[in-house]
Amino acid sequence: MVRTEEQKREYAKIYRENNKQKLADKNKIYRENNKQKLEDKKKKYYQNNKQKIADKDKIYYEKNRQKITEKHKIYQQTPNGKKRQKISSWKGLGIITNDYDYWYELYIEQNHCWHCENEFIDSTDRNLDHNHNINDKENIRGILCRICNIKDIYK
Repeated sequence: MVRTEEQKREYAKIYRENNKQKLADKNKIYRENNKQKLEDKKKKYYQNNKQKIADKDKIYYEKNRQKITEKHKIYQQTPNGKKRQKISSWKGLGIITNDYDYWYELYIEQNHCWHCENEFIDSTDRNLDHNHNINDKENIRGILCRICNIKDIYK
């Protein structure tokens, strides 16, 4: 019996619905065994289609600007969003470290200034101090209150 294209599509659809886990396992094994090949293919596609991808992203952003903005606002209120924002601001200020996650956890846990040992009033009183003259390696000096950070106690 010869099937029409429509019958083949219908059969394939039913097969996929009835064998979701089997197909998922098969795909997972394939991805694991061909990880490098898939990454190379993805990179090659990106290199050959940069402008096309950029144009497509721009159109999507224009159509969904409000939705994207709302999503970002919600994300920025989550613990991960706050962490990401703080680490991003540190990088913008020139803070260099091999382990931003470690310093973020230490920063959040601190209740007292490392220099004067006064208790932090609120989260805006806490500052990650760094040496502005070091630009090629870790330059963090400590977690200070706003006053000690402004005084530049290391002069």
